[in-house]
Amino acid sequence: MSFDRAATSSNESNGRTQATGPKIPEIRIQQPASLPHGGEHSGLDGVRRMGSLFAEHWDRTIDEPRIHGCGGTVVQVTTQTWTAKQSGRVATVDVVELFGFTDGLISEIRVFPQDTHALLSTLGSPNEVAEGSS
Repeated sequence: MSFDRAATSSNESNGRTQATGPKIPEIRIQQPASLPHGGEHSGLDGVRRMGSLFAEHWDRTIDEPRIHGCGGTVVQVTTQTWTAKQSGRVATVDVVELFGFTDGLISEIRVFPQDTHALLSTLGSPNEVAEGSS
């Protein structure tokens, strides 16, 4: 999602896309369906909704990306630390993202977190998790 923000920030003013500047292709982001913000999200509105859903559950820090070209796809690997807002639990996982392009702009991002179970286990209050493990 950080690439999307960078691609769109110069083309937005007060939440409205300007008529001038490069056209942004119809973007599509695919996240694991098991995550609260998962599934396929299309268009800038879909990307914003996905970001809002993510922000309801977690704060995240992302280490310096490792980026590799592979034909028409860019592969980005980051180490991300997700902190659940409700429980305060933390999980650190590697995340692989595959970026596709149309006319030199990002048009597709497929996201592959290393361990969705670890991420999901951060959700809920500490008491709820303790009660569920008995």
